[in-house]
Amino acid sequence: MLNNDFLVDNLPQCPNCLSRDLSSYEVIEEVMHGNDANLIKLSVSIPAFNCKCCGMDFTDERAEDIRHEAICRHLNVMPPREVRAARGNFSQQEFADLTRLGRASIARWETGTLIQNASNDSYLYLMSFADNVERLRERVNLPNSSVVTNFGRFRKITPAQQDQLRAESEVFDLFI
Repeated sequence: MLNNDFLVDNLPQCPNCLSRDLSSYEVIEEVMHGNDANLIKLSVSIPAFNCKCCGMDFTDERAEDIRHEAICRHLNVMPPREVRAARGNFSQQEFADLTRLGRASIARWETGTLIQNASNDSYLYLMSFADNVERLRERVNLPNSSVVTNFGRFRKITPAQQDQLRAESEVFDLFI
């Protein structure tokens, strides 16, 4: 059941006549997801509004969030608010640099523009634990490693490492 105090204090504006003289009610809505043979119906309870001035019935962004969360729950992935929470105190760019996920993808998942796939969802879930964040920080920084990652497609190798690799390649023999 919806908290009526919340609704009264946060009533939207009628999109037709811009009035705020509204009444609120709940409606059970069938949300369709998928296509053809994979089409499913999800029943969700959403807040709806009726404008007392023009008679228009409508829903707002809260209803859209509820619909989206129902689909995420059906797919067994985190909804946008949980994706935002998994990022913790990192900015989207810092989180993208750490995880090597695209910043634009993170933004789309957090706004509900796109639903992440199951493997990215699992990765996000693991990143919601501080010890996993620390493990990834250690892996990404690798200060004592012979190969240092610079967040690009290629590894950065120092001149000394290049000399060592050349020397090793010269004594390499392939036995057939």
